[in-house]
Amino acid sequence: MILWGAIIFPQVSFAAFEKLKGLLRDFKAILDLLIPITFALALIFFFYGLAQFIRSVSDKTIAEGKSKMIWGIIALFVMISIWGIIGFIGDSVGIETGIKRGAGTPGIVCDPDKPVNLNVNCTSYERE
Repeated sequence: MILWGAIIFPQVSFAAFEKLKGLLRDFKAILDLLIPITFALALIFFFYGLAQFIRSVSDKTIAEGKSKMIWGIIALFVMISIWGIIGFIGDSVGIETGIKRGAGTPGIVCDPDKPVNLNVNCTSYERE
């Protein structure tokens, strides 16, 4: 009986682990959908405040428009900052975050097979 339990137990624990991995994969898929929607909503909120500010006729609506623009900019700044911090930490630790890096420094050619170290692996080039 004990031998039978020892044989079956790893299968049960691996099954629970696979369910957790599936749950985390689904959660990541939902987050991947929500992030661009949240950025778009903050941008729309900013432009709504801008339109309200431009079309305003009273001091109250001017103040409301300014407030919406400021909060829209703050929301965008916070989201982009968090995105950058997560990308930086992921790159430092070696975790694939899915956040794409910028186009790089113009005028610098790097060897893609080696880690980027501007003092050692990359050389400048001149345009012809």
